[in-house]
Amino acid sequence: MPRYKFQMRFTDRFVEDDEGAAFSDLHAASSDAANVILEVVAEQLRSERNVDLVGITVITEIGTVAAHIETADVLAGAIHLLVARIGSPY
Repeated sequence: MPRYKFQMRFTDRFVEDDEGAAFSDLHAASSDAANVILEVVAEQLRSERNVDLVGITVITEIGTVAAHIETADVLAGAIHLLVARIGSPY
């Protein structure tokens, strides 16, 4: 299985995972990156900090950029899913 690393892009810094993890494909790695974004944003909100995670760059084991997963896109998708489940109040 291919290995992918995540580079978390904050407004003022980059944090890269040095080890990476094995995923069946890029789609699985990207899905996991989206879940990581949700977890980080939730933790920032719980601790009453500014949400400063811009996104995660998915990097292949040879160092090429495979995907950019943006925080705004992940949150928009999560809100859309939530509204679909509970219904819109409007």
